[in-house]
This record gives sequence, structure tokens and C-alpha cells, in this order.
Amino acid sequence: MEYGKVKFDNDFIDRIVQLKYWMKDKIEELQEDGDQVEVIIEEIQEQANVQTFKMLAFVQAILLVQLYELGIKSHLVYASSWKASCGIKGKNRTEQKRGAQEYILTKYGYKATQDEADAICLGEHIATKRKNWG
Repeated sequence: MEYGKVKFDNDFIDRIVQLKYWMKDKIEELQEDGDQVEVIIEEIQEQANVQTFKMLAFVQAILLVQLYELGIKSHLVYASSWKASCGIKGKNRTEQKRGAQEYILTKYGYKATQDEADAICLGEHIATKRKNWG
């Protein structure tokens, strides 16, 4: 299981294209190592800013189409699901982000960024669900 954060510069469309090719290269690298690849993506949720929601929906669609074309199994997971699995609580997004970081630090002794903590919690949620699936 891998997690991380990638950052690309330039305009929105260029960043999406870079992300698409980065993901394809990463998948091919893992497959060359003999790994079975599945991709977990956090489901988008309604945003106060409609433009942000549209951009997230666009990114999600591009990634899902790319995964489909590559024959890679993908899963969408709601943030509320992985937060519940990890016991992440908080009245607002900031408290929840901090809670995820504290959870990772306590459980794994790793001081994660907010994005890393979210990714690790998402992965733990899926790993736990798979273990329980049999």
C-alpha cells in the first residue's frame, strides 16, 4: 500500500494531464514489480464553492476513465466512512484534519501532514474492510 501527495504547477487542465500521466506511470511501475494494483479515491462531496466542486468532479472523472482504460480496479470512498473507521471526530474540517494527524501519530508514531494523514486513514479503512471481507 502506498500513499502520498503530488503537486504540479501550471493551469488547471495542465495539472490534470500531468496527474493522469503520473498515475499511469506509477501504476506501470507497480505492475512491473509484480504488484496487484487497485486505486482508492476519496469521493467528492458538495462544496460551498460550486467551482471547486466542479473542478473536483472533473479530476475524479478523468482519473476514473484513465483507470478504466488501464483495466485497473478502483474504489470511491466517502470521507465520512474512513473517518468513522478511524474514530476521527471534530466539529469542523480543521478539527477533523487535526484529529487524523493525531490518530496517525499515536498509532504509527509518524508525524504526517494533513493530506498524508487523510491518505493513511483512507488506506487503513480499506485494509480493514478487506480483512473483514474474508
